[in-house]
Amino acid sequence: MDRRLKRVFVIVLDSMGMGAMADAARFGDEGADTLGHISQTVEHFYIPNLASLGLANLKSLKQVQPQEHPLGLKQKSLSSPLRNMDFRRS
Repeated sequence: MDRRLKRVFVIVLDSMGMGAMADAARFGDEGADTLGHISQTVEHFYIPNLASLGLANLKSLKQVQPQEHPLGLKQKSLSSPLRNMDFRRS
């Protein structure tokens, strides 16, 4: 089904830290996972807007459940955030 979108908002959480990249060892970033560590460490991790967009569908989080039908479209970038994006609703 071809569904055209009237508007697209791209949210880049560049420094959010959702896990180490494949080359993390080259930069001393092994184990980097800011978002995951926050979720595991704090007593309450309440992010309803990001959760409804499907943030926990990209990264497993201790205190945030994945959404069966997220409001946002998801793409975890391995390089440029706009390269090879898939704008189909998943």
